Formats: sequence, C-alpha cells, structure tokens
Amino acid sequence: MVVRLFIFGLLNLYYCFVLYYASYMLLQLHCYIMNKMGEKLKAAEVVLESKNLETKKINEEKGAALAAQFAAEATLLRVHAAQKDDERPLIEAIIAPLEVAKLQDDNRALDRLTKSKEAAVLEAEITVQIALAEASLVDDLQNKNQELMKQIEKC
Repeated sequence: MVVRLFIFGLLNLYYCFVLYYASYMLLQLHCYIMNKMGEKLKAAEVVLESKNLETKKINEEKGAALAAQFAAEATLLRVHAAQKDDERPLIEAIIAPLEVAKLQDDNRALDRLTKSKEAAVLEAEITVQIALAEASLVDDLQNKNQELMKQIEKC
C-alpha cells in the first residue's frame, strides 16, 4: 500500500513536471512567435507607408504633367490665334504633335507606375492581414499556455 502511494506520488510529480515543461516550452514558442510577428508587422508597415508615399508622389507628378499639358495646349491656342491670318504653317502643326505625344507617353508611364505601386500596396496589406492572423494564432497559443499553467497550479 505504501509502495503504491509512493509510486502514485511519483507519477503525479512526473505529470506535474511534464505539464510544467510543456507550459515552459509553449511560453518560449509564444515569445519567439510574437517577436517574429512583431518584426514582420513592422516591416510590412514600413513597406506599406513607403508604397503610400510613392503612390502619392506619382499622383502629384501625374497632376503636374496634366497641368503642363493644359498649359501647353493653351499656349498653342494663343500662338494659333496670333498666327491665324498668316500664311505660314502654324507652329502648332509642328510642335503640338510632338508635345502631345510626349505628354501622353508620360501619362501612360505614370499610369503603369501607379498600377504597379497600387499592386505593391495591396500586397503589403495582404502581408499585414497575414501577420494579424498569425498574431491571432499566437493569442490562441497563449490561452492554451495559460490553461496548462492552471493545470500545473492544480498539481
């Protein structure tokens, strides 16, 4: 009978030790995952902020290009009005196609760049969502760890 109680006590002690060790390992895993998630989240936030700034800059450049295009068109209209009665070829006929084509090329390049930056922003947002999902997983692990700690305290 005494031997059985002794063995039962040893098994109970061993069980408590196993629970404690499992809890310790879960805590270590939790800390590691939280650190990695924090690093990933910070990196994703930096990328997202960078992409937002680049997109804003591109939109400003696009606006400036459109303003320049409108100014060039207005200038050409004034030159055309001034040369209306002349028999010489209009300066508009020479310069306008070149300027318009260049401005259109610039606009197309800005549109492509804007789309590229928007795709990068979407990718960064997806990365942030993944980081948040992983953080939720870490919270679940932390809750499980707390349950194990409560079981250890009962021992």
